[in-house]
Amino acid sequence: MTYRIGEYAGFRIFEPHESILEGSRRLVDLARRTNTAFLNDCVRLEDHAALPEISGSFICAHAPDYVGVPTLEWQEADWRQLFDRMVFRGIDTVVFQAAAWQELQECYYCSQYFRQFRQWNVIEPMLRAARACKLTVFLGGYGSVSGWRTLRDSAMLQRELAHHQHCLEELMEFRELFQGVYLAPETAFGGKRDPEQERCLNRIYRATHDILRQMAPEKKLMLSPGSHFFPDRRQDFREAWLNLLDRIQVDVMAPQDSIGGCACTLPDGRAIWSDWKTITVELGARLWANIELFERRDFGGAAPFVPASPQRVATQLSNVRETVEKCICWEYSYFVDRPEGEALRRFFPQEA
Repeated sequence: MTYRIGEYAGFRIFEPHESILEGSRRLVDLARRTNTAFLNDCVRLEDHAALPEISGSFICAHAPDYVGVPTLEWQEADWRQLFDRMVFRGIDTVVFQAAAWQELQECYYCSQYFRQFRQWNVIEPMLRAARACKLTVFLGGYGSVSGWRTLRDSAMLQRELAHHQHCLEELMEFRELFQGVYLAPETAFGGKRDPEQERCLNRIYRATHDILRQMAPEKKLMLSPGSHFFPDRRQDFREAWLNLLDRIQVDVMAPQDSIGGCACTLPDGRAIWSDWKTITVELGARLWANIELFERRDFGGAAPFVPASPQRVATQLSNVRETVEKCICWEYSYFVDRPEGEALRRFFPQEA
C-alpha cells in the first residue's frame, strides 16, 4: 500500500505512506531543481508569445489529496457563482473527477449501490448549474486507486468491474445534464511493460466503455492519465498505452503533464507530448493537455500544494503548443480563483 487515509476538518484525503516518503522527497527535489535550472537558463515569461489558453478545468466534491475547495454542502447557487467566474475567464468545459471514492468510502450523489458510503448530494446541483452556465461536462464515475497498481487478485478485479458498472448505471439518472464520461481511475506507465496490469486495466476500461456505448452512445469518453517520462523507454510507453486501450473508443485523451506532480520535468515536456500525439492518432482520439497549475511543497496534510509560478506554467503551455487541441487544468477554483492564484489568470482567456 502506497497511501494512507488522513482526515482534516472532517475531510478524508489520500496521503503518501510513510514507507515511500524519503524516496518521493528525493524525486520531487530533483524535479524541482531540474525545472528551476531550466527556467533560469532558458526561459523568460515575455519569450512566450501566442501560448494556448486554458479553457477547461477539473472540479471535484473535494480534492482527494488535499482539502482544496470543499463543495460537499454547495447548492446550485453556489456552483453558479463559481461557474460564472470560470465562464468569464473563458472556461467552457468542466470535468468532475469522481462520483464515488472506494478508498475514501464517499459518494457524491444519492446512491443505493454505495449506500454504505458517506453520501452528499453534490452532483445534481453541480450539473444543473453547469447547464445554466452552458458548460460542457465530463462526469467522472467510480474512483479507486486500483487504477494506480496491478489488480492481481481476481476477486478484487470482479469487485472493481461491478462498482464501475453500477456507478455508471446510477449516474444515467442525470444523462440529460452531461455530455461525456471521465474514467476516474488514473494510471501511468511505470517505466517497464507489465502485461498483467495492462490486461486488468484494459478489462476495467473496456467494461466501462462497453456499458457507456450501450446505454448512452452519444456520450464522449475521456481519460486523463499521468505522463511519467522515461527517455529510454519511449517505445514501451507507446506500446503499453495502445495495449491498455485496445478495443476502447476513446474520444478525448487529456494526459496530465505531471509537472506539478514531478513525474515529468520541463525539459522532457516536448518529447512526451510527441509520444502522446502518436498514441492518440493511433487511437483516433482528440488530444488535450491537463496542465498542472500547482507545485508540491509537502507530503500529506491539508495543504501540500501551492500555485505554480507563471514562468513555469508558461513553459508547460509552450511544451504542448504544437501538439494539443485544447488545454484544461486541475482545479481552477483552488489554484486560480483565490487571491494566491491571481498571477495565473493571464493564461485564461477573458470573456469579451
